[in-house]
Amino acid sequence: MTCDIRVLGPVTVVNAGEPLDLGHRRQRTVFALLAAQVGTEVSMSWLAEQVWESRPPLRARDTLYTYLSRLRKLLSAVDEVELRRRRNGYLLAADATTVDLCRFRDLSARAARVDGPEALALRRQALGLWRGDAFADVAAPLLDTLGATLEYERFGVELEFHDALLREGRGTEALPRLRDLVDGNPLDERLAGQYLLALHASGATDDALAYFETLRNRLLADRGTEPGDRIRRLRDGLRNAEGAAAMPSAMVPRQLPGDTAVFAGRETELARLDALALHPGGESIVAISGTAGVGKTTLAVRWAHRAAKHFPDGQLYVDMRGFGPSERVVTPSEAIRGLLAGLGVPADRIPSDFDAQTALYRGHLAGRRVLVVFDNARDAAQVRPLLPGGAGCVAVVTSRNALTGLLAPDAAASLTVDTMPLPDCRALLANRIGATRGSDPAATDELIEACARLPLALSIVAARAVTDVSLTPARLSAQLRDERTRLDHLDAGDNVANVRAVFSWSYRALSPEAARLFRLLSLHPRGEISAAAAASLAGTDLAPARGALSELVDAGLLSRHGGDFGFHDLLFEYSRGQCRSHETASATRAAITRVLNHFVRTAYAASRLAGPYRRAVPIDVSWAESVTSELGTADEALDWLRSRKSVLLAGVRLAAEHGVDRCVTDLAWSLSDFLNRNRHCEDAVAAQRLAVAAAHRLGDRAALARAHRGAARGLTVLGHFDEAERDLRTALELFEALDDDGGRADVLSGFGFLCNQRGDHAKGLEVTMRAVELLRAGGHIPELIRELGNAGWFHAQLGDHEAAMAYCVESLELAERAGELSLRNAQWSSLGYVAFRQGDHRQAIEYYEHALALDRGSQQDRPHEAATLAYLAQVHEAIGDHDRARSYRRESRAILDELGLPVPPDQP
Repeated sequence: MTCDIRVLGPVTVVNAGEPLDLGHRRQRTVFALLAAQVGTEVSMSWLAEQVWESRPPLRARDTLYTYLSRLRKLLSAVDEVELRRRRNGYLLAADATTVDLCRFRDLSARAARVDGPEALALRRQALGLWRGDAFADVAAPLLDTLGATLEYERFGVELEFHDALLREGRGTEALPRLRDLVDGNPLDERLAGQYLLALHASGATDDALAYFETLRNRLLADRGTEPGDRIRRLRDGLRNAEGAAAMPSAMVPRQLPGDTAVFAGRETELARLDALALHPGGESIVAISGTAGVGKTTLAVRWAHRAAKHFPDGQLYVDMRGFGPSERVVTPSEAIRGLLAGLGVPADRIPSDFDAQTALYRGHLAGRRVLVVFDNARDAAQVRPLLPGGAGCVAVVTSRNALTGLLAPDAAASLTVDTMPLPDCRALLANRIGATRGSDPAATDELIEACARLPLALSIVAARAVTDVSLTPARLSAQLRDERTRLDHLDAGDNVANVRAVFSWSYRALSPEAARLFRLLSLHPRGEISAAAAASLAGTDLAPARGALSELVDAGLLSRHGGDFGFHDLLFEYSRGQCRSHETASATRAAITRVLNHFVRTAYAASRLAGPYRRAVPIDVSWAESVTSELGTADEALDWLRSRKSVLLAGVRLAAEHGVDRCVTDLAWSLSDFLNRNRHCEDAVAAQRLAVAAAHRLGDRAALARAHRGAARGLTVLGHFDEAERDLRTALELFEALDDDGGRADVLSGFGFLCNQRGDHAKGLEVTMRAVELLRAGGHIPELIRELGNAGWFHAQLGDHEAAMAYCVESLELAERAGELSLRNAQWSSLGYVAFRQGDHRQAIEYYEHALALDRGSQQDRPHEAATLAYLAQVHEAIGDHDRARSYRRESRAILDELGLPVPPDQP
């Protein structure tokens, strides 16, 4: 072999004894990434993400081509190595034995299959390949992770190597290296045991006993635990000068990572874990799931340290690397070797067959109380073969995925970790940066919300504040206000403390369909997302959309709220960034158009169900692929409108922003009646103003007239009477020019409402009668029912009770004949008003109770229900039933308070 590719130290290539100049650091990083996956094709996009750590520059591909071209030219002189161009990327073609990393792993595996001097020689050769830290002079997410993995493997080989030296009585030879290792790993009990034996073999038994006490003090201070039985028995043997003979065959593992000193909150979750795992008859498997950065590992490790005393036979810990910078996860066969090593099984005693390994593993756990933490699992299949079978053992599994595969077949208990409550977030920041620096409550709370209450994000801003004392919560909040750059500030300088990178590990594991939907969801207005809206964004049917949504929920990238979905602000920003990077402008516009069409189609259907008296308008609901939410009743329609109000209003703004003008006008019209009936009048006016502008751009006079009419209604309720009158006059002129009697009647109805609010009942009756005349002639029955009731109201206000009764009765009879029974509540209220003015209190109560029953049955006009209750209170006060009056008035006020509305000035 004339070529030697070396990565177990500074990255270099030695050809025929001469080192090659691999160029500057980034170019060497590209070579190291190829060498680490020798013989495997890697894509240009993946190389760019690795070299620039998920933030490649605009010309990253061109820069990479330059690096690769230089490397190809350099390696062209090396016979055994070739950098080959492939359709989708590049690969380093070379025999694996040319790379020291591959040779190290091969030698280690061969050593595990043999015994005695041969195994010792192979391990010595493997360790001799190391020249420092792996990939010492380059950096990339994969290389960082692989370097840490290799260091773990190297440490395992060293332990086996020194065990063999000690068994052969060569402790003095092992002592110098063991001294270095215990300095770097001061709490590792297996290593400490080797060091004690080496000291004893070198004649320094007193030093060995003194080191045991040092170890004991460290364990007590760091973990609050005593040394395990194995090393205590070794200490006792050394006192009796028995040496290696005292080394027990079974050890008590203490593998938990260090507990954080600044843990905050999560008391509910900790108590839940106690209840699940520590009580008699408790669960043997607990799956902890939650989104990236929510603190699953921190919670599991904190609980494991608290619960350690309940597991006297040890605690095992394995990072399954299900999600991380590297796409390579720990396989069950790799994990079980580490578990067996933790249980004290020498590598040369571990069977090669996986089934035999699991049998040995479960045999060592039988009859013992051991806690096993499987951290960062990819899925249930990765950990199922490793679950302990012993009745006294407990396995805790953390994962971003929901691990539903463990819940039913393996009877695992589930704990979902959500973002933190506000008080816990405050405590976390106070613990990290000090209570005095977080003494601005408003700024602190703004910072917490900007971090979406995500523990990882809060920890990153706290770390920045600790290193830069000028960064107060107020300054940090100011940095995070711009959503476009927020994720840039949530980066503490490495991949595990970088919110964008941490999210990317979950995103990278998605199927192409789920990844595309995740990107497109950022185009949906902020708020809860229905399956129908998601399907419309993706341009698919409901079934595939639901499948992709479930995958996103299982991956922790979406949360489920009843039948809807959503994600917190930081995941939204990450989704938006991925959409910008991967979706074309035309694909983005098409998705936005589809979801807007979904809003229009469903809102139009809802408006027709909830307001059947409204004159239908011609809305084209056939264009673009979209899915409509199914609504069958008026109540379902109203519930949908209420739950989607903010999303639908944002949809109007989104349509205006992207120039989808037909959606602006149609969606604003579909929302108008609901918004005004429920007194969201400012929202209604804002939507109609956007519709006015859109109608002008479309040159659609009918849509323009409807928009002015819709704006006038909200303006009237808000008390902006002059502005409302201008809009009504504009709408009337447009409908007259269009020769649209139905539109003209609708505007006259608006004038009647304006006159009523101004207190001009005579003028109100005049315009209402003109509307009645037009509606009778045109056969517009639902609108006629409404206007006849309005005519009755105005007659009542003017004191003509007989005419008032006549119009109200005609309206009710027409509604009965037409089957429009939902339109009768206002007429019954008017009849109650007339009866009250005539002094017939009992009849007034009966009429008002009819109206109230209709109000409560439909729930479509809560302000009208509040008014009816107030009128009932007025009548009961008049007859001296003050208790009943107070009860009705309380109900009325409760409805207004629920809706956030003041008591109307004309309400009794």
